[in-house]
Amino acid sequence: MSGHRRQSTAGSSYNGSELSSELKVGARVQVQGKSGTIRYAGTTSFQTGKWIGIELDDAQGKNSGVVQGKRYFDCKANHGVFVRPSQVRPIPSDPVHSSSEVNFTAT
Repeated sequence: MSGHRRQSTAGSSYNGSELSSELKVGARVQVQGKSGTIRYAGTTSFQTGKWIGIELDDAQGKNSGVVQGKRYFDCKANHGVFVRPSQVRPIPSDPVHSSSEVNFTAT
């Protein structure tokens, strides 16, 4: 063993100071079994550390992007949640639907 074991910056491992490149504003994600879009990523005044603000697709959240009187992002009431990065799972983009080319087969 060489003692050089500091290669854990890939995938969903977080060291507290860095966020995964997949967890950026606008990314589609799943959190606590719900789908949504990242609207905020960074530090907050309500708690230490890194937080991810997510606008949920459905009204299953806790806020509208405002926590303790400070607005971090805009969304409908009860559509916003803040979670730790470790709770967020990116939703892979669907290459079939993201392609601008559509192939049809005549039958």
